Amino acid sequence: MTFAQNQSGPVRRPAAATVLVDAGRPPRTQGAPLNPAIVLTSTYFSRGVPGPGEMVYTRDDTESWQAPEQIIGQLEGAGRPACLFGSGMAAIAAAFSLAPVGGRIVLPTCSYQVGQHFADDLVRRGLASVERVKIDDTEAV
Repeated sequence: MTFAQNQSGPVRRPAAATVLVDAGRPPRTQGAPLNPAIVLTSTYFSRGVPGPGEMVYTRDDTESWQAPEQIIGQLEGAGRPACLFGSGMAAIAAAFSLAPVGGRIVLPTCSYQVGQHFADDLVRRGLASVERVKIDDTEAV
């Protein structure tokens, strides 16, 4: 076990190597696969408005993402799973959406071009300010 710090003091949690071996696996059941199956679908059947936890569309959730989300969340010491995205632009849009109106977004000067354009659009619409930094300049970052 390793120890991590949180606001209440040290917390015991498994070492990263242990988490990588076991996290995200389904409960062990006789005759069942040890690892989760990869689900190759983009849409799921639904009889109407989906209920909580019901999958509808892969960009929202997919069974294939759930295990790595649990693993990454556990490795980071988070209380819940990480959040995977169907594309880099989806991740960028989600991250930018966390900035409050008028907030400041700090971007690397060398990053995904469409993300740069999206940030410029936020500036044009008066929703955020953007500061670009060279990531190899630690002081600037």
